[in-house]
Amino acid sequence: MTDPFASLVSPVFQTVLDLQQRLEAGENPPLGPEREQIVVALDEAARKAGISSQLSHDFELAKHALVYWIDEILINSHWSHALEWRQQILEWEIYQERLRADRFFEKAHEAEVLANTDPLETYYLCVALGFRGKYVESQPELRAWAERIYNRIASSGLQPEKFLPDESLEREPLSPLPGQSILLAVSVLVSITALLTLACFVLAVHPR
Repeated sequence: MTDPFASLVSPVFQTVLDLQQRLEAGENPPLGPEREQIVVALDEAARKAGISSQLSHDFELAKHALVYWIDEILINSHWSHALEWRQQILEWEIYQERLRADRFFEKAHEAEVLANTDPLETYYLCVALGFRGKYVESQPELRAWAERIYNRIASSGLQPEKFLPDESLEREPLSPLPGQSILLAVSVLVSITALLTLACFVLAVHPR
């Protein structure tokens, strides 16, 4: 992922993963401030993307992935406000729809046919970080999708090691590697638990 695009999506991931980490630690923050912080992060990313028509177009496509991912993981969280979030999903507020289970993969297909893989990497990472959508009961189909997307990103000229470490899982599941991958951008922002979950998913869908 290019640095300009990573600078757009990383703060959004950071904001939501920070909330997720706090929820897992037993905190129970009020809904309003957390929702506002997430919306602000999305709006700020869209504002920054406005510096060019291409960046704006690519981020708008990636924003769908972010919105669908945010809704799904917070609805399925142990947060006491999860039901309230379900009743006030971002998808409805922004797109006036409640179709994320299918729409995520439809939009991902739009990203898949682009020459630039920045938006597609966002979809890939959202799945790695918990989005399941219509494949929630079909792990083999989800793995097949992730494998195809991995290969599409790799075929664009990115080095596969930006997604997988050279070492075996027994050594370091997600050791720091050079490059501009969003995985590295996020790695400095999230907890080791989230990183291990991400590494296990990536290695599962693309075994060495």
